[in-house]
Amino acid sequence: MYFLGKRNHSYPDLLYTMISAVDSCTCAIVFPMISSLFADRRESTLFGNASFCGVWIAAYFFLIRFSQFTVVLVSVTRTISMRSPFYQITKHYLTIACVFYACFILALEVLFSSTGVVRYYYIPQI
Repeated sequence: MYFLGKRNHSYPDLLYTMISAVDSCTCAIVFPMISSLFADRRESTLFGNASFCGVWIAAYFFLIRFSQFTVVLVSVTRTISMRSPFYQITKHYLTIACVFYACFILALEVLFSSTGVVRYYYIPQI
């Protein structure tokens, strides 16, 4: 990751580092799905476990939504920089926005899965 080694961490560097980290995690989380698609029986893979299915789908959708949010943050900060070139955007506000959004996504996921609105279960045959 190019942006981790830089000494001067401005807010674009922070955003691009977050985007790179989230996209790397999104790519890594797909490997259990790939292994289950190549397996003869899905019951023998990690997706044979209902708890793993629930945790995996929650993590997958969290990463997708958070990736979209970081791209929105880049667009908004670029718009602010073009509109008001002398306005200083601090990393502190961006970090607070990311933490707040991550907590919001996780709270919704816990709320929907605990109330039974969303249920994750293993389907033996497609």
